[in-house]
Amino acid sequence: MNMEFMPFGEVTGNQLLCTYCEQRTHRSAGIPTRQADNLLRTRDHVKPMWAGGTLKVVCCRKCNNDKGGLFLEQWLEVLARDGDRRLEIVQRVAMAYPDLAKVDRRPRPLPADRRTRTDAEIMLDKMRRGEW
Repeated sequence: MNMEFMPFGEVTGNQLLCTYCEQRTHRSAGIPTRQADNLLRTRDHVKPMWAGGTLKVVCCRKCNNDKGGLFLEQWLEVLARDGDRRLEIVQRVAMAYPDLAKVDRRPRPLPADRRTRTDAEIMLDKMRRGEW
């Protein structure tokens, strides 16, 4: 799978800023505190991976966990509802990637092993096995 990686945040020395909160991220926190753990550098799919997203951006662990599998459009609604300080930053990211920010409302086809089989398909399988 070809993944495109795009560091959206600013580079400061050997540290990258989180795309969603603009705090410095670190490869290894070194200090085992909750604050340092939240700033560990991760990569987030701007469009969720389950929806076919391939573009990744640098972000801290806290923002990656908070966004989860949401589209940016959905996450913006959550940030606005909660009065989160990251709202304006994430709005800029959404404007930079307008096609990836919108929720894909098309239904996803289920894999063949998870969809409901028709009676005809069940009957054909039984005939092939000699059970019909």
